[in-house]
Amino acid sequence: MGSAASCLGKASVEELRALEAELPWETKARLRSALDLAQAVPAWQQGPLSGMVSAGESWLFFMQGDPFCLLENPNRRQRDALLADREYMFELVRQTQASFLWRMAAQELREDPSFVSECERLAGTGLVFRYYKKEYVYKSMREHFPTASASVPGGLAYAQVMDKIKIAGGHTATVWFDEQPVFGHIADDGRWVHPSQDCGRDDVPVPPPEQQDAKWKSTVDSRSSSHKPNVGERHPCWCCHWLRLVRKRHAEGDVICCTTSNIYFSDWVEKFGAGSSELSDAKADELGLPRETFRNGRPEEWGEGRILLSAGQRTDREAPIHPRTKLPLGSGCRWERSVLDSLEFPVYAFFIP
Repeated sequence: MGSAASCLGKASVEELRALEAELPWETKARLRSALDLAQAVPAWQQGPLSGMVSAGESWLFFMQGDPFCLLENPNRRQRDALLADREYMFELVRQTQASFLWRMAAQELREDPSFVSECERLAGTGLVFRYYKKEYVYKSMREHFPTASASVPGGLAYAQVMDKIKIAGGHTATVWFDEQPVFGHIADDGRWVHPSQDCGRDDVPVPPPEQQDAKWKSTVDSRSSSHKPNVGERHPCWCCHWLRLVRKRHAEGDVICCTTSNIYFSDWVEKFGAGSSELSDAKADELGLPRETFRNGRPEEWGEGRILLSAGQRTDREAPIHPRTKLPLGSGCRWERSVLDSLEFPVYAFFIP
């Protein structure tokens, strides 16, 4: 560890328990949810640390479950020392994949471009699922700095989700054209897939058939209809609009996030048709669809079984079937995730918006 961690000396297990007792109830609940402290302490006692861990190491352990818990440290001197320690902050980012931790560092570090760029490098790229089931981490992100939700399933629940995000203080980087026909992410019977940049169809007149390449061999679709565009017609490409918006939000300083469902509460499934957009390998193979793979891996039981919501309710993780296409809902979301996974910065994925 860095100099701050070493100069703070050692804390006994008993002192760590006392430290936990000083924490506010909500913070304590978050820590226990993140890593079950009662089981972790005996593991320290039995390991090479022999019941003694440095203050820096103990908070590093906590932050692997919740990268915001260091801010809850009641020992302000200890907290400020750790947040001012360059090497310690680098280790936090490396182990949590949380590039945004530079925003919580001491002012001198925050104002150092080399420190910020190194934090971003150490966090890596691609979708980060480390906090996928921990909606309180998403809540803390919105409270501490600008975030943008870049992928949220649509349907009738979409407007409800947007309202919730705005109330929570977050931004969005999503597009929703509702009943306006738009070009989508696939064409030519699935043989053409929208790239990670503009495709050349957005608001461009449809060319004559002899001049059309694969990307034009597509329908234009709204929430409730689908038809082949006529020559000369102009239609938006929602993928181009979305890609521009995601990059704009990131350039403005937002931390980019995404969610795999539009379920805030379990009763939204009945009220608004909310659901998951996850596709399991078994369902993908059954329907002849591409499997969802990500550079950093994905949560266990992806698109299978049920997930526990914060209110103690459970809901399905499998994407429901679209009544018109007879395919799993969320095809656009799955394309968005594949693109987000390919970008040059990390994107933090959650189940609940």
